[in-house]
Amino acid sequence: MKKTYFSVEKDGFYGAYFKCSKDSNKAVILMLGDNIDDFMAKAGAKWLLKKGCNVMTMSPGKNDYAHHNYPLERFEKAIAYLRSQGNTNRYR
Repeated sequence: MKKTYFSVEKDGFYGAYFKCSKDSNKAVILMLGDNIDDFMAKAGAKWLLKKGCNVMTMSPGKNDYAHHNYPLERFEKAIAYLRSQGNTNRYR
């Protein structure tokens, strides 16, 4: 699984982007476990990649379960990145 890492300091959010091997314009933001690269996050990303979705795993910080205190601005930056990668499919 090819992945690209993001940091809060450099990119405005903490995450990892898993690109689907097939061309896809769908993406899912996945928040599982306490880290963007732990077993649960990678297993979820692998399953979604098989379904034809690109995946962005996100967490407030390394080994941080504090999803209840998550700045919305980080999601805005992650969504902007996903759109810049061609993920434009929207549900209406």
